[in-house]
Amino acid sequence: MNSTTILNLKGEFESVLNSLNTLGDQPDSKSQYFKKIKIIKNQIIAIHRSLENENKNHKSIGNSYRMDRIIPNKNDRQSLEENRLYIEKLTEAMLKSSSQLMDFLKKINKPSNLSPEKIEELKLKIQESQFLIQLETENSTQEEARLQVYSENPQIDKDIELKESSKIETKKKKNVNFISLLLLLIASVSALFALFSFQFIIQQRYRSSLLSSESVENEIKSAKALAKKANGMIKSPPYPLTTLRTAQDKMLTAIQILEATPGDVRNSGTIIRYLEIYQTDYYSITRKIAREQRAASNLKMAEKLALEALEMLENPLRTSDTLQTAQNQMQKAINLLESIPKNAFIAPEAQEKLEIYQTNLELITQGANVESLQQ
Repeated sequence: MNSTTILNLKGEFESVLNSLNTLGDQPDSKSQYFKKIKIIKNQIIAIHRSLENENKNHKSIGNSYRMDRIIPNKNDRQSLEENRLYIEKLTEAMLKSSSQLMDFLKKINKPSNLSPEKIEELKLKIQESQFLIQLETENSTQEEARLQVYSENPQIDKDIELKESSKIETKKKKNVNFISLLLLLIASVSALFALFSFQFIIQQRYRSSLLSSESVENEIKSAKALAKKANGMIKSPPYPLTTLRTAQDKMLTAIQILEATPGDVRNSGTIIRYLEIYQTDYYSITRKIAREQRAASNLKMAEKLALEALEMLENPLRTSDTLQTAQNQMQKAINLLESIPKNAFIAPEAQEKLEIYQTNLELITQGANVESLQQ
């Protein structure tokens, strides 16, 4: 699997998700919104096909060379294997996310399907995709750096081919007795086995000394404490975005601590149960953040539209068309404020502005009626 291509596709997919997530920040009509979604849907389809091709090629090719011939150092080989597993998991997560998004976007086959509920559901799908990719990406900075060093290099196949050709020629030139060669091979395999066994024992002892049962228990306690603090911060809604983000960071840290525990501990029923709970809580907080961000964005856009409408009214050369435009702008601002949930942190501020904008709309409408009668 071409790791560089997968990382590039990851960047493209994240960019597309961000673009899709920011749709609706401008007061577009349903038809304009639908056109933008259609373009982004085609981009997601293209990324999904590229991911499928990379995954298909990877499964058909498999390991076409021995890593011990190319990378003599065992630790480097182990790092490369871990990086390969990371790329496979990342590809699987992006395939799953892009497939779910494509299935959902196919249902939006005409502008009339763009109800507020559908748009909100789309935002949650985007958050879920970003969450899946983020879970595979966390704690992978060092692996990606090493992956860039050992990622598939076109020169490797040529080097292997030259080495194999050289070995064949060497074997042809040497007239070695079969029994001697067999004994030498057995001795070499025995020596390698003994060496690898010794290295494995040393590594196991070293890891055991670093990750004693006491230190692991302390890490688990730390994760529980962080998760408890995160949940305690969001007990009494509503809460500002800063509080939600702080709780999200604490919950993510708790997840990372549990995922970093040794394999035998991490695979235990207790750790798996805690991980499931914390990941669910993290996703819930992420959804709350997305809703608060949407509410804040709608409030900001409503203020902008209302200000533009008032500036039109202050123009002494305004016409009936100007009044009509100002009326439309104010109505859009009211619609945005009405879309803000009642339990949002900024709901009181939005309600206060809503009453003001409704009064302004009545005055603008009256002025427009007077203008039409005078004409």
